[in-house]
Amino acid sequence: MEVKPFTAADISELKRLSQLCLSDNVQAFLDKKTAELETLLPQTISVPVKTKTDELCCKKLKNYGWDQTDSAIKFYITIPKPFEKNDVQVEVTDKSVKIVVKTDTEKYELQISQLFGTVLSDKYQLKTKGLEVGVTLTKEKSGKWECLCASDVKPKPQTPDLGMDKDADPGSGIMKMMQKMYNEGDDEMKRTIQKAWTQSQDKQKQGIDPIT
Repeated sequence: MEVKPFTAADISELKRLSQLCLSDNVQAFLDKKTAELETLLPQTISVPVKTKTDELCCKKLKNYGWDQTDSAIKFYITIPKPFEKNDVQVEVTDKSVKIVVKTDTEKYELQISQLFGTVLSDKYQLKTKGLEVGVTLTKEKSGKWECLCASDVKPKPQTPDLGMDKDADPGSGIMKMMQKMYNEGDDEMKRTIQKAWTQSQDKQKQGIDPIT
């Protein structure tokens, strides 16, 4: 009669019989043989199983809408493929927000760093409707933001020093007039006056009459 190789099921049966033995010697014998047989079993290699999420292609979203009130900042994005609300993940810090939406075939991500102001990371609302995703963040301090990101802040133009002096000669009235025109003028007027003043200063440095 041919003796077939022991299988994992056979070894499990031997272990069960070992537990039923009343004799310590018999139990020790079975335990020893069981251990020897286990070394003869084919070695199985554990291969990590990739999940569906790991295989999804990630697409960065660049188009989004935003709005604000005195107390909150709202973001709106549109996903081109259907998704479930449970497939939306939101990560918020005091200066950033990250929204990840997973569909059957792809993953979409919107990340905005360095917000203009500070938000409360533990207070946000998520809403979905159809292909739309809306996330509302709570501002730490009430008030309107100048822009969404700190990097979007435009530096304010510096007012040129037109050489105004309280004790200046009465003939400096032209300077006062230029100062007033600069302060009250639009951007184009300010650029024109600033250019004229710079050219005048350059001429003076070269010993040239600025009027010529």
